[in-house]
Amino acid sequence: MTFYGYHGDLAAERELGGHYHVDVEIGMDLAAAASADSVDSAVDYVHVYQLVRGVVEDEQHRLLEAVGEAIAGKILGLERVEEVTVRVGKVPPIRGSFGEFAVELTRRASSSR
Repeated sequence: MTFYGYHGDLAAERELGGHYHVDVEIGMDLAAAASADSVDSAVDYVHVYQLVRGVVEDEQHRLLEAVGEAIAGKILGLERVEEVTVRVGKVPPIRGSFGEFAVELTRRASSSR
């Protein structure tokens, strides 16, 4: 997923914004969804997209780690989600030639749910 957001440690990044790339991998038991062949037994990917978009476009964080943590927290709040891996990347406004800076984090749901 790619969005335009206003994150970064530099004031210019928070003011001018930039493109952010987000990959999400959700871990859950897929047996019920596979046998029922129904979205009611799965995670609604459109809703996940909207959650990610909300964090990237509507919130402001200094660190990619904080963006990833916010995304992971929202996705882990969804029913049936046991684990999520989030990768957030950006091309910061600095001189040099490289693909992007990125962080990847994995979080698991607490067993108290």
